[in-house]
Amino acid sequence: MPTDVAHLLKAGGDDILATALARLVDRDARDDHPGDPATDRPTRRRIALIAHGAAVRSGHHATSADRTALIEAARWLAGWPAFTSTATGLLVDLGRLDNLDEIAGLCAGRPVLAARTANASPPAYKASGSGPTRRPSPTPSRG
Repeated sequence: MPTDVAHLLKAGGDDILATALARLVDRDARDDHPGDPATDRPTRRRIALIAHGAAVRSGHHATSADRTALIEAARWLAGWPAFTSTATGLLVDLGRLDNLDEIAGLCAGRPVLAARTANASPPAYKASGSGPTRRPSPTPSRG
């Protein structure tokens, strides 16, 4: 499904992400029963799906490609407290290690968000060791 979203973003252009997110956030804000057990919050699932699709789309861009429209949409989404986690994960996926200060700022004072963001960092970063992953500390030798 995220691949389908990536194809839709490709067809509509990266600028369409901001429009889609704005419409869905507005729809979620108009939910009359946000805590109702009968409500399953489909809008929030769609926002997460679109964010994941944007990350997949970004992964198909060349490293030097302009991701400004996608990053601006993720920054806008981060301004909504209910979606900061989704937006922070998207910023990690979209960044090229040049936005770590911004991501740290969003996570400041929010340890659960920081942990989720760290665990959601792209597998390529984790595998290469070039991303925000923790390496084991060297053990001091006993002599």
